[in-house]
Amino acid sequence: MPPIIHKPGEEAHPPRRKMRALERLLADGIEMKEIKKIDIALPQGYSAVEIIHPRGNPIFGRSLELYRKAFPNPDEREDDESIFDRLENKEEGYNNLFHAISILDERGRVVGYSQFTVMPISEEKVVVYAQYSCIRERVRGRGLYKAIWDIRHAIAKESGKEVIGTMFETEFVGQADDEEGIRFTRQRHEVFAKIGAMAVMIELEDGTWLNPIIQPRLSADTNPIMLHMFFRPFSEEASKVEREMDRELAKRIALAYIDNFEREGFDKNDVDEARKEVLGRFERAKRVLLIPPQRLPTIIELAKSDPVLMKQIERDYGSFESHTKLVERALKEQGAEPKGIVE
Repeated sequence: MPPIIHKPGEEAHPPRRKMRALERLLADGIEMKEIKKIDIALPQGYSAVEIIHPRGNPIFGRSLELYRKAFPNPDEREDDESIFDRLENKEEGYNNLFHAISILDERGRVVGYSQFTVMPISEEKVVVYAQYSCIRERVRGRGLYKAIWDIRHAIAKESGKEVIGTMFETEFVGQADDEEGIRFTRQRHEVFAKIGAMAVMIELEDGTWLNPIIQPRLSADTNPIMLHMFFRPFSEEASKVEREMDRELAKRIALAYIDNFEREGFDKNDVDEARKEVLGRFERAKRVLLIPPQRLPTIIELAKSDPVLMKQIERDYGSFESHTKLVERALKEQGAEPKGIVE
């Protein structure tokens, strides 16, 4: 497995302390068949496990509590039963590419969670689709988010195929319903910038930027939702420079993302609608760009040239004008430019 580079002052997790955490879990009634220890170095005092049997598993129960808190919007979050189903039926076809991992402190408490799929984009290549990841607020800044990335990469390499990188969705700057949430969308982008993740954006002939993906609705009582598509290559050093991305590769990753919802059993009509929208966007592309997070416009600026995104704002926040004022006020107080362009 690839080595992890630790921040100054961080050390690899000592085996003795890792065993103490696992001993605590066993004392709490966790059976080792329910989890699988991940043998990879983590910052001192932490360990990682993969969830094998989720139902009745207290580690997974606590992980889902953290997940629901980190992703409170039901349009964005999968329901618990869908996650249970894929983990309980991992031996059935595509489900074996789905994984859930939890990060534990030395007392066995869940402080981090990630669920992801190793998506094939060709016969020889896969991409990690990082569906959801979250770190408990009190332990942020300790290298745990970086550790999650390394764990996902290590598990993906077990496929025997070339792992080209990680893709994930995240909110636009300003995609929240209060000032605190809006400022947090900015903070998330700052984290992604530090790890070298870039937003995939379609550039049209007139220079307009267009978001490439839309997430199908996740249940009958939710809505489809447009989110940013971020990508972090594994074959390159982290870069903060805007550059062009191979259009066919970007399209294949976006379609693999859409296809994943159908493989996971979501409504075919919803998935087909999302696929049609994605294909239409790539048909209009002059080129595809990788944009550093700090250079991205806010949801307000992007919506002015994207009717689908404009309709989403009006559906979710009442009116475009009122949400514009809210975003401007929230980011101005944070010290950011209201339009979201930071040179």
